[in-house]
Amino acid sequence: YMRITINKLSVESGKLKRWLCLFDTGGATLSQVRPEFLDQVQRSSKLFQRHYREVVGTVMIFNCNSVFRLVFGMVRPFLNPRTIQKCRVCDVQNLSEVIPPSRLPKSVGGPVLLVD
Repeated sequence: YMRITINKLSVESGKLKRWLCLFDTGGATLSQVRPEFLDQVQRSSKLFQRHYREVVGTVMIFNCNSVFRLVFGMVRPFLNPRTIQKCRVCDVQNLSEVIPPSRLPKSVGGPVLLVD
């Protein structure tokens, strides 16, 4: 479904549409880093690398703490170098460099309410 939607938008506009993925790692704790979690991260990254690598434009990872750095260090060897180049670790303030402030989620100071 996601690939079809992106392809349709790309065809309609005449430009390749790319996703901007946001990952808020704030609140991550060491007790959450279990083999099942790492396996899920690895499977998810493989799925995106295999099926969506051309539509994922930028991955912005923010609110990073030492737990994120530990997990990313363990997962990074399994990632494709092109995927790593798309990742940008940043502060919340840097999000507005890429996303108009009017489109930021409430959780980072914007007006947009996200639904779980």
